Amino acid sequence: MSSLKNFILQTYTLIQILDDFRDQFPEFDTVDDAVVNRVINQAFLIVPNGVVNCGIDHAYQTLLFGIAHILYYQDALTAGGVVTLKKDQKSKSAQDLSITYENPKSLGTPGNINNYFSTSAYGLTVLELLDVCGLTMSCGGFVV
Repeated sequence: MSSLKNFILQTYTLIQILDDFRDQFPEFDTVDDAVVNRVINQAFLIVPNGVVNCGIDHAYQTLLFGIAHILYYQDALTAGGVVTLKKDQKSKSAQDLSITYENPKSLGTPGNINNYFSTSAYGLTVLELLDVCGLTMSCGGFVV
């Protein structure tokens, strides 16, 4: 399987990706080109490579929505917004005592990419595109 980056860059240049992103997501026009270019490279690492099996158009749209999600997510964090991730929650009770604790999920593990992308409308679109491509979530993460 080809990496998403190699697959996309066989058809599109980084300049084309930036231009297409600007056309499709004008709400990010105030973000500097250097920042968007950095985020393009982040998206190549975050969007699962398995999306290449659905063809160039599908993979490209997934990448563009991934870029929008990363920018939205980073902007929310910078602006002091609260981005809430789902957490595993466990509780234990004994007689009159009840204890509840949470273990935050790390975004660095593949099984938690669903949590990361579920924090914006752009990310939810990424998840929908991945689902259409057959990259569904299992208990262990994406099936690729």
